[in-house]
Formats: sequence, C-alpha cells, structure tokens
Amino acid sequence: MLKAVSFDLWDTLVRKDSDEPKRAAQGLRSKLAERRRLVWQALNDLAPIAEDAVAAAYDGADAAFDRTRQEDFVTWTIGERLRRVLDSLGRDLPAETFAEIVKAHEEMEIAIPPDATEGIAEALGALTLRYRLCVVSDTLVSPAGTLRRLLASQGLGDFFTGFAFSDEVGQAKPHRAIFESAADQLGVEPQEMLHVGDSEDEDIEGAKALGMKAILFVGVGGSGRADTAADAVCERAADLPEIIEQLSSEATDEARAPAGQVVIPAQMRTAPETEALPEPVAPKPAVTRKSAEKAPRAWQRMLSGRRLDLLDPSPLDVEVEDIAHGLSRVARWNGQTGGDWAFTVAQHSLLVEEIFRRLRPAAGPLDCLAALLHDAPEYVVGDLITPFKSAIGSDYKALERRLLAAVYLRFGLPAELAKPVASAIKRADRAAAFLEATQLAGFDEAEARRIFGRPRGYENLGLDRVRLEPWPPSEAKSRFLARFAKLDVLETAGKED
Repeated sequence: MLKAVSFDLWDTLVRKDSDEPKRAAQGLRSKLAERRRLVWQALNDLAPIAEDAVAAAYDGADAAFDRTRQEDFVTWTIGERLRRVLDSLGRDLPAETFAEIVKAHEEMEIAIPPDATEGIAEALGALTLRYRLCVVSDTLVSPAGTLRRLLASQGLGDFFTGFAFSDEVGQAKPHRAIFESAADQLGVEPQEMLHVGDSEDEDIEGAKALGMKAILFVGVGGSGRADTAADAVCERAADLPEIIEQLSSEATDEARAPAGQVVIPAQMRTAPETEALPEPVAPKPAVTRKSAEKAPRAWQRMLSGRRLDLLDPSPLDVEVEDIAHGLSRVARWNGQTGGDWAFTVAQHSLLVEEIFRRLRPAAGPLDCLAALLHDAPEYVVGDLITPFKSAIGSDYKALERRLLAAVYLRFGLPAELAKPVASAIKRADRAAAFLEATQLAGFDEAEARRIFGRPRGYENLGLDRVRLEPWPPSEAKSRFLARFAKLDVLETAGKED
C-alpha cells in the first residue's frame, strides 16, 4: 500500500522558466544575463573588467557545478559558485558586497516568481486527503529557504509535511540519500512511497532504485522517453490523483498476495476466455495460540547475563560492554575488505562519530554519543548490507528502529533524535561508507561516487587525509569503550556545571 507521495519541484510543481516572459514584459534582462551583470557591475565598480571575461568565468563555474552535481550528486550553494567565479578571475569583493550579490541571486525567483503548474494545486488538495506529501528537489540557484517561500507564494506549501532539498540533505538526485530523507520525514519506508518528477535520470531512476513507484510527469517539459522505467506517464496534473490511486491499488494487491501467488497487473486482468488465470496458492493457516506457544525464542543471552528480547527490547537489558563486544566482532561489508582483520562495526562507529564531530564542531557529548551508537542494534542482528535490507523490507527496519530506541533510552538519549542531529549522523555514515568502500572494499572512486556520493566538503573536512587500517577485535572493543567512557564523563561534567 502506498502511504506517501513525493514531488519534484521544477517543471512538476512549478514551471521553471515561466517567469522569463514576465521579466521581458517589464524590460528586465533574463535571469541568466542579470546574474552575470550583477557580478560584473560589482567588480567593475572597484576596477575595470570586461563583461565578456566575467561571463566566461561564470560559464566555467556553471559547468563545474553541473559536473559536480552529476558525478558527486552535490549542489553547491550560490555563494560557493560565485567564489569560483571570483577565483577564476583572480578578483575579490568586499564581504558586504558579496553578501548582497548572493542575496540578489537567491531571491530573484521571489521578486518575480515563476508560475505553478496548471492544475497542480487541485491535484495536491485531493492527494493530501489520503497521502503524506513531500517535496524532493535539487537546489540549483535558489536555496531551500527561497523554494519554501516560492511554494508558499503559489499556495502550495501547506500541502507538504516534508521537504528534502539537496542543499539541506547534502546529496542531490538521483542519490538515494535525498529520497531516504523524504521517507524519514514522512515516517514511511521508501517502498511505501511514489515519486512524481519530470526527469528520467534524476527522478525515475533515483526513485526506482529504492523500490519506489514512479510517475514521469510530462505536462510541462514534453513527451518523455519511450523506454521510461516509470510505472506511469502523466501529461496533466489533474490526472495525477487517479493514476496514483490505480498504482496504489496495484501495490496493495501485490502486498496482500499469498506467497507464490501471481499478481495480475490491472491492465491485464481481463484475460481472453481461452487463457485460464493461474490458480492461487492457498494462504498459510493463521497462527493459533497453540502454535504460538511453540514459536522459537526471540531473546538473545548476553555475556553480561542480560537477556534482550529482540522483538520487544527493554532499555534495562542493554549494557555498553555487550554492545562493544558484539560490534567488535561484526564485520562490515560482509567481511569483504582488505587487511589482516575484518573492518568491524565498532571501528566504523568510531569513524562515524569522528566525522560527525567535524560536521558539527559544537555538538555536545549526547549528540556525539548518538553518533557513536548509531549502529548499536547490529550487536545482536549483525550488519546486513543495504541491498539485502531493502530486499527484506520494512519489518527488518522496524526491528532495527526498536532496538536503537532501546539503546538510546538506556543511555539518556531520546528514542528519536532531532532532525538536524539525525541528518548529520546519516551524512557522516555515508562519508564513512565512501572511505571504507574506496580504501578497503575494492570500489574504485567512480563507482563509490555513483553509489554513496562523494562526501560534501571532502577536503575541508580533512577526509582526504583519513587512512583506514582494520584493527583487531580486542582493540576495536577497547577503543569503543574508551570513547563511550569519555563522552559519558563529558556529559556528567556538563550537568554538574
């Protein structure tokens, strides 16, 4: 069953260049020309410079932005792009002037806004009665804050309960992180979502890679590709509720089908009389009280003597020594890493916490502890690789969440972290995966970029200087416990102050 729908913004919710005729009618330059003019004017006021030179530098920065977006799945802020323009010209601007130019770029689509797609407000109004809605969009020039204001000005903002923008998530479409952020905000699994967008490469392929349904929207940008991987193609926003309802019904049929039963797609359900439909396999009998009593145990005995119920974990049964012992013996990457020792989840957890501190230098001990313990459930369930977790589905992820909540509560953390902290931990986790993949697990950099995304701020965070060498389990355990103890001391000292 579908529970949530995400939408691309440009040429899906909003017609990307529909503001250009308005600018022309007012005698204004195009957005492209005006942005270059702003930079040239500011530089020329300080010292003469040719307009063509500024335009060429701007074009070069745009080309670099496009490459980084396609290869690393990262969208620079407009400030970062303008810095590259100035660097290529060997020029600089006073901080106040630079800030004014950045603001002018960021708010250009607020001053004269593009139009909402015809019929999209009515479609969203119908969909919000049945589904949770989220925006999933790359930020090209206008940042997330501006895009929220733009949606509000078009009367669309209130339809959405989640917003996954690339400058806030840290990864751009089609990277899985931006779609996972949407799922997390809506409280659903990716397989319970459908995504609507106009780009085959960014929207459709990105969503389908996570097991989502996808609709290619061609109501603004054209007819789309004949070989689309989308589940449906939509030409009018007004048709979206009906198409989504049909796809949701098919998803429900698939979920309800007993094991082994073939589900016939909706468009094939009227079969010719000469063809017999396959006989359904009888469903398995319901679990009775008697059979339930014979069910295998669901608890794990720890060396500490604790017995942790995996299906209904209690914080009282969680001990840090058990966590450290278990994680120091669980191999990342199914053990497929170089070196004399496996790269353990305990060592990975320490790496993630270190990167987290670099991302959030002002983070307190409790937030750092949350980063250290982010994979703690694996001390009892092991480290399944991501493709296998996706294949198992939502039941496994729900089990993992319950275990993590019990761990967090045991050590004074909230069962559910604040979104900025959780997002930073996920970003650190992905950065650690990139380092492990390229240094230990045999991935070349191009493949790792495609799957994990090259960490944003790679050099600034000093990640290019990190070198990984797997530790023996005993060392991984002792270092994990030492870091836990230090964070515990810091937190206690903070309370006393």
